[in-house]
Amino acid sequence: ALAPADQYPGLMPNMKRLIAQYGLVPHIHASSYVTIEGLVNTQCGTLLPFGHGHDETSVFGNKVETMPCLADVLAKADYRQTFLEGTERQFAGTGSFLKLHGYDKVIGIEDWSRMGLHPRPGTWGLSDVDLFKQSLVELERLKASGHPFNLTLFTIGSHVPGFMYRECKPYGD
Repeated sequence: ALAPADQYPGLMPNMKRLIAQYGLVPHIHASSYVTIEGLVNTQCGTLLPFGHGHDETSVFGNKVETMPCLADVLAKADYRQTFLEGTERQFAGTGSFLKLHGYDKVIGIEDWSRMGLHPRPGTWGLSDVDLFKQSLVELERLKASGHPFNLTLFTIGSHVPGFMYRECKPYGD
């Protein structure tokens, strides 16, 4: 619905150019009823259906731990990999999964808090706005390393109950 976003001028000013240059796959299906399900399925290219209330990978024995995922492939190609999340590093089993699958650096709300960044009132993690700002800092650090890199963001804005930030005001609906 947001690509391209003709009804929201200025929301993603480069999207049309990127679509023209790289293309767009308009119908991608991912299974993501619970958080870890979405993470595993997007990182590993699967559609494993986690049961309602299962927020860890142990429901599949060691399948999730041993399957090849994007970060595993990139690690073998000597990529530097950072995962930035607005949640706690262990939220819904994400930290354990990431540790097994090639990420060099994982930063969560406990780390952001030590850096002086805290959840905004009415939220339970680092706001998407603040996470995006920090991603630009990390992007520069990764670029300066001279190595190929993968920077992955895990936001909270669309997680139940959903969060609106003052920066979203022009796009109220």
